[in-house]
Amino acid sequence: MSASAAWEMCGLSDVGRTRERNEDAVGWDLSMGLAIVSDGIGGRRCGEMASRLAVETIRETLRKTVLAGGRGLDSGAPALLQRSVEHANEIIFHNAAEAAEHRGMASTVVAALFERGGVAVAHVGDSRVYRLRGEALDLLTTDHSLVSEMVANGYLTAQEALAHRHRNVVTRALGVSAKIEVDVSQHTCRPGDIYLLCTDGLSNLVTDAEIQETMMEAGANLTATSRCLVESANAKGGTDNVSVLLVRIN
Repeated sequence: MSASAAWEMCGLSDVGRTRERNEDAVGWDLSMGLAIVSDGIGGRRCGEMASRLAVETIRETLRKTVLAGGRGLDSGAPALLQRSVEHANEIIFHNAAEAAEHRGMASTVVAALFERGGVAVAHVGDSRVYRLRGEALDLLTTDHSLVSEMVANGYLTAQEALAHRHRNVVTRALGVSAKIEVDVSQHTCRPGDIYLLCTDGLSNLVTDAEIQETMMEAGANLTATSRCLVESANAKGGTDNVSVLLVRIN
């Protein structure tokens, strides 16, 4: 079985209902089993540039190393993914420092590198990865955000966090400083699993239960699922750009 036959991928990014520009970016590479979603920060097109740099840098960094020598999850894929995200941070940070019009630009990112039997996940910020396995939807990442920390420390409930006025404040992002702490995890994959990478334009408006219901109803049709998820966020106001990237394990 070829790598591209081991999984399917489909992504969709939408400007939403209230924003003038789309500062999200999505990217994937079937041959490497790579999926990336990024949410830009900064305005004046800086966020758009930051998210694009994040996706392009991670993809190209991995392409140079992965396709050059091959790899497996047991031989360093999580470390490779982490280094590629760290390199993206360096690129965005230096771009922000070199031009006055780019100052303040930053980006969240979530990236997944798939291998037969497993996946490595790396993230910075509040973009997420979910896994639908059978009828169970599990969140595989923890938001680097102010409200997430407040929930963890008992100051807010999860329900209160959804409507909190600071719910969009991230505590970690690419490009803010020369060094970045990247959360990396490793998970097993099973045939039939569907992984969802998304920006907070989805997760801030559509509940986990609603995401689960949509993914189960659309089933293996990734194009239909992507469209339905984006439409769900827009139906609830579309107050942010919304991006989704789905991966189905065959």
